[in-house]
Amino acid sequence: MSEDCFDLTIVGGGIVGAMLAWRACRRHPEWRILWFDRSLFGGGASAYSGGLITPYGRTPVHRTLASLSARLLDELMADIGALPIRELLGWYITATKNQDERLDWFVSGRPSATSPSEVNPLRSLMPALQFSDGETILGPFPVRQGWPVAIVTRVRDLCRRNRQFVIWEGVELSKWTKARDSINLSISAGDPVETRRLALALGPWLNNRNGPVVPHGIRIKKVSACHLEIAPAGSAPVILFGDHDAFLLPLPEERRWLFSFPSPIWDVDPLSSKLTIDSEENKTAASILNRYVPGLAAYKRGGRVFCDSYTENRVPLVCCVGGNPDVVFVGGCSGSGFRLAPGMAEQAMDLLEHTN
Repeated sequence: MSEDCFDLTIVGGGIVGAMLAWRACRRHPEWRILWFDRSLFGGGASAYSGGLITPYGRTPVHRTLASLSARLLDELMADIGALPIRELLGWYITATKNQDERLDWFVSGRPSATSPSEVNPLRSLMPALQFSDGETILGPFPVRQGWPVAIVTRVRDLCRRNRQFVIWEGVELSKWTKARDSINLSISAGDPVETRRLALALGPWLNNRNGPVVPHGIRIKKVSACHLEIAPAGSAPVILFGDHDAFLLPLPEERRWLFSFPSPIWDVDPLSSKLTIDSEENKTAASILNRYVPGLAAYKRGGRVFCDSYTENRVPLVCCVGGNPDVVFVGGCSGSGFRLAPGMAEQAMDLLEHTN
């Protein structure tokens, strides 16, 4: 093994890669660590994220990661100082028949269940909201909203203070091969890299023909969100339409709302520059908005479209690759990368520490 061998190489400069870099640097400041991305850090899916952090999870895995991530995010703020994250109130709308299950999803800030006729606090904040008699409103509960790219940048700058830490941008991983006691990385520019451990935080960039082997069963899904060009009040809450997998997020600094809704389009090319909100997606967005906030759809003006890696059951994946305990895949975030990244990074470090 070469004396120039890195103790850990992290591939991927999004929010998951950033949390891996922070946890590795904090847990092992003595390690020589390489962190690189095919583009600029934070320039992929993290650049498009709404940055919403909710205190619940639909499965036990989601709930474990949500709870762990909330604690670790507080630790990150202790390390770095104030982060671009703000506190908001959230309200969750669901069919009454689903309310007990949805209440059990909460890991903190468990809300009250209220009938539509009794949600005066919410109506005072959002007078235009409409509900049906068969629905229940859960809330209020605390949520956070942050800016992933800014946080990636802060973590990058923190890691650079450690002279053992090496950061490259515009470098792509072409191939990795396992040697006897190390891993050899072929990259797009420069000599091969030798590393003891490898963490793959690739986001949706999984289908490069010459790229690394990743776990099966992961697909790339389109993610769409509309911009509603009307300024929300400073006290405007986050509204989550649980049965529609959609949410309405106020962005007062941008004088607009962000409306995220499900797209049915799979197997998207993450390199495509032609991703747009198509006519069918516009109809879906308008249908949900008109159902709950009549008139708001008229303010739709563009939006943001990107993609993410999804597992079949939407449970994020932290696992060893190909039976190699020193190669860990961290992904399949299924649109929840920002809020679950700290917990996923911690689980990945637990696996990687078993490698000598």
